[in-house]
Amino acid sequence: MKKQILFVDDEHRILTGLERMLHGKRDVWDVTFACGVDEAQKALEMKKIDVAVLDINMPGKTGLELLSEIKNNTETKNIEVIILTGMLDGDLKYKALELGAADLLNKPVQKEDLLARLRSVLKIKAYHDELVEHNVLLEQQLIQSQKMELIGHLSAGVVHDLKNILMGISGYSELIVFSLDGNSQAKDDLIQIRKSTQRATDIIQQIHRFSQQGVKVEKECSLGLIIDECVNLLKHSFSKDISIDWHTSETIWLLEAESIQIYQVVMNLCVNAAQSMADGGRLQIRLSEVNLEEESGSKKQISASGHHVMLEVSDTGIGMDPETLEKIYNLSFSTKQSQGGSGLGLSIVQRIVRNHKGFIKVKSQPGCGTTFSVFFPLSGIN
Repeated sequence: MKKQILFVDDEHRILTGLERMLHGKRDVWDVTFACGVDEAQKALEMKKIDVAVLDINMPGKTGLELLSEIKNNTETKNIEVIILTGMLDGDLKYKALELGAADLLNKPVQKEDLLARLRSVLKIKAYHDELVEHNVLLEQQLIQSQKMELIGHLSAGVVHDLKNILMGISGYSELIVFSLDGNSQAKDDLIQIRKSTQRATDIIQQIHRFSQQGVKVEKECSLGLIIDECVNLLKHSFSKDISIDWHTSETIWLLEAESIQIYQVVMNLCVNAAQSMADGGRLQIRLSEVNLEEESGSKKQISASGHHVMLEVSDTGIGMDPETLEKIYNLSFSTKQSQGGSGLGLSIVQRIVRNHKGFIKVKSQPGCGTTFSVFFPLSGIN
């Protein structure tokens, strides 16, 4: 996307000269020229400006006053500002920097100086935007962590109450079974009730364990066991039109990681896959061992080599085009905005995987589903 640059001056000849200097940059920058403050304010309302270049002396309202308004407005405060000044405007230059100007540009303007200043300030803008995005992610992660902590406290009481209720149902059904000698059909029905209550007990215990994972920090966890628990939870919440293809592996794939973070990876990938299959489909989960020294091109993607476990999560959903694939890890992007999606899920997944010295590959085509392949270094194989 082209960067938006706004030039503001009250002299048409200066704007015309600037326009000539920037003629060759129209393919990378979208440049707007405003003659005076009134035109500038209209441009600021209509466009998402990245950099504004303001003349310091203008009638009616000075460049410094406009700079102050830009920096004090929540909608425009992140615009980087360059002030155009004369060589003798010493006090005004200091005032501009105090008000938040990123740079100063002396008149008469030289083309090389102008281009260099714009490139420099655009880099500052890019760094600032990246910091803002990271802060958004950290804030959302904090909120999510607080929610999980609250759910953990609430679930402890709910699980306790539900277990007592289910124990009562199971206990009374068992007593009735012993009292029924000649009614085999009734016995069979009561046995099914006992089995159902046991399944319900297992489910609420899994929910409780999941919500409490952050309490105990583990140095090592089994990826296969984590997938087992995730699948047991998800199969009760997914639509019946979605089948889950997962077979527990006899190999124990051990990762040096906190299990709650690996839960986040697996759950996010599986939930995303299910949401892409609104009309039903098949979710496939696979684990396998790979040697990155033998994987073509893999050593270029991460610093470590050797044995890794590859987690594959595939769906038969709507798929994604190349343009969408380029944006999936962006904090501000979501394919589910209409459903309340935040766009944070895959960004968090990517950060967790990278923090564990792993990496992600993704393959997708519109109408042909999506496959995420996540590579983690192994801490041991049993």
